[in-house]
Amino acid sequence: MSAPKPFYVTTPIYYVNDAPHIGHAYTTLACDVLARFLRLDGRRVRFLTGTDEHGQKVEKSAAAAGEAPQPFVDRVSQNFRDLAQAMNFSNDDFIRTTEPRHRQAVQALWQELEARGQIYLGSYAGWYSVRDEAFYGEDELVDGKAPTGRVISSSFRNGRESCLSFTRRTRISSRRRAAGTRSSASWSGGFWTFPSRGPASPGASRCQAMTTTSCMCGWTR
Repeated sequence: MSAPKPFYVTTPIYYVNDAPHIGHAYTTLACDVLARFLRLDGRRVRFLTGTDEHGQKVEKSAAAAGEAPQPFVDRVSQNFRDLAQAMNFSNDDFIRTTEPRHRQAVQALWQELEARGQIYLGSYAGWYSVRDEAFYGEDELVDGKAPTGRVISSSFRNGRESCLSFTRRTRISSRRRAAGTRSSASWSGGFWTFPSRGPASPGASRCQAMTTTSCMCGWTR
């Protein structure tokens, strides 16, 4: 008799810039229903949920709450874990992207891609939307905004950003496109360096603020 066929299902790993709401409960419930049905059908199910604890939106939310990013995401992530327990979801695991196991997995994947020559030195220019967490080309803008209608802006601050073996040099917008200017961000010696735009505020270096890795480029202490 052959072994049961495996099935993997995951929710989005939720942003921790705010408390969970009915949409988070609904999407997790949908995955839970599928996982339970397939278990009844004899499948080997792996059901994952968790929280995504990186990005400027999270950093801004922590600042607005008067907290450092790590204590902030610790608190908000626990709300999502509590939701899963309160709703009796049958997830097999709960992943946080600030956990050492996640960092190690991402680094291992990155190093494997690097060893295969899939990461290369190149360049990219575009306007950045913090809300969308995406760069857009000139031909994608609509009335000076992102195609999603979001404001084109950048909140990168003075200082250096520590990245994991990221070998691209990237130009980013320093302010809204309406200002008509851009500034360059360069990679050197393991750090992103951003042009000065006035005195740095206390704790302005995001390499101190953010503690997680993402699938592309992450910040570490």
